[in-house]
Amino acid sequence: MLLVDPRAPQDFEAGHIPQAVNLRLKEVPSTSSPDKRYTGYETIMVYGEDPGSASAAAMTKRLIGVGYESVRLLVGGLAEWAAQGGEVAKGR
Repeated sequence: MLLVDPRAPQDFEAGHIPQAVNLRLKEVPSTSSPDKRYTGYETIMVYGEDPGSASAAAMTKRLIGVGYESVRLLVGGLAEWAAQGGEVAKGR
């Protein structure tokens, strides 16, 4: 599984799910095609800060729109992940 965190770099560095990549919406143009670095995963899970994360919802739609398969949104985001006892990494 590929974990995608579309939040601002400073937010990502302050805390993110281990092994996640910080991929911003502007790095995935709507006219692009899937980047080979991010293909081959069974699932791509996108998450934001919390359930109201507009950037996570937008990234999920963008990835589907450019042709990635099995893209899912972690609705509760990092907040729910941490509340459920999930590890949170800091730094890049």
